[in-house]
Amino acid sequence: MDSRHAYQASNLHADEATEKGRREYWAHYAETHVLRAHHTYVDPQPCRVRAVRQQSDRYSLHAFHIEGEKEIRRTALDCKRHPDDDYRLIVVTKGEPLLVRQGEAEAVISPGMAAMATPAEPFEIRHGAHSAFVLQLPNREINERINSKSPLALGFDTSKGLGRLTVDMLRGLCEQRDNLTELEFNAVCDRLADLLCMLMVGDDSPDPGHLREIDSAIRRYVHEHAGDRTLSLPAVAAALGWSPRRLQEVMAQAGTTYRDLVREERLTAARRMLRDSAGRPIGEVAARCGFASANVLSMLFRERYGESPRDYRHRVGVGVAVGVRS
Repeated sequence: MDSRHAYQASNLHADEATEKGRREYWAHYAETHVLRAHHTYVDPQPCRVRAVRQQSDRYSLHAFHIEGEKEIRRTALDCKRHPDDDYRLIVVTKGEPLLVRQGEAEAVISPGMAAMATPAEPFEIRHGAHSAFVLQLPNREINERINSKSPLALGFDTSKGLGRLTVDMLRGLCEQRDNLTELEFNAVCDRLADLLCMLMVGDDSPDPGHLREIDSAIRRYVHEHAGDRTLSLPAVAAALGWSPRRLQEVMAQAGTTYRDLVREERLTAARRMLRDSAGRPIGEVAARCGFASANVLSMLFRERYGESPRDYRHRVGVGVAVGVRS
């Protein structure tokens, strides 16, 4: 966000344009002001959008009312070409739910729910007609408050308690947009960042002893099922009787993520199998340890240990069964 610009508030529509013009206008608006990604209107019905944009040197808030089905995809290439680590809070206030996918997490965000996502990693959103707020927050405003680099929260309640207060504050900011200074707008957004961190970490978080128990249970389950290529965060959460959000919170407090934990468990298992199973082809080792292919195992193994699986076998003195080049 350009710090040279003071606080601005704008009402936006493109009703006078042709249908093609409206779709192009809103796709360009979303890509320019909300998120650099692929914005595609897939509904053949007419596209109708109303938007309010409020922007300061630190925060931006968008209030949308959208009629029509749309897909948003931010790919790995988008992340590389257009780096962006500011968080996006998405709060649905009415209408049809949004489907949000990022990494191993997936959530259906209905009215009364919200999602926090980071454009630093690929994600997808699909939605129909709905009204929503999208708040862009600098990553430091979140990370420094909860001492974490990946505080994703795909799906938390905004119908009561702190969540409801968050929605009320967003609505108040929008309603009073023409009566606020930049200092006042930033001050309210600072308070919103505080509330969001409390929501993501959870005031009802268990005590440290219980957190360690949950962390141990997660690690034990992943260790026992690392060879399952379909192992996902929702599946682990369901098996252990907790929500995906709770597992994300516990792993964040332990200084890791679900993806990193699974990768480390699978690499450890592969390293042990390479050492102890002289006659097993590397391709079979990859399959047994949950990797998509021998090439994927080789790439991740080299990143983690600084040598290929084949070189590791030679170094520890184990005979190599030729399965793939690695």
